Amino acid sequence: MPAEPNAANPLVLSIMISIIRQLFSISQAFILFSAICPPTHPYHSPWIKSFLSHPIWTPIAKLSYLVYVLHFRIAFELIMSHSHLFDPKRFSIDGLTLLCLLLVLTICLILSAVWVILVEQPFDRWINMRLSNGEKSHTK
Repeated sequence: MPAEPNAANPLVLSIMISIIRQLFSISQAFILFSAICPPTHPYHSPWIKSFLSHPIWTPIAKLSYLVYVLHFRIAFELIMSHSHLFDPKRFSIDGLTLLCLLLVLTICLILSAVWVILVEQPFDRWINMRLSNGEKSHTK
């Protein structure tokens, strides 16, 4: 059976995806480098540095590590336990990817927010209380 004329070669697709991922990673690294390099460096970008240093990113930064830690497990469980919903033979892979992304992001953000509120903040308060008590008793 002849191949469809518009069908993409899987090898070419794999190579293109690999190249695109590398270019995306390099561009992210360059953006971060231009934000953290010294002001005398030719690639220094003060507007990127001020944008990334804006206080609006602080709440997101507090949640980002836990989202990073949780996202793979949640995505894996979501796809494997609901494989009938994420069947690429029945639904568009683009739609499934978007659906999975939104579900995983939402679940991870909710779990991360709960973790920050119930675990990290009380623990930070406890440590600060212990440190302040230790410093007070140490100075007396």
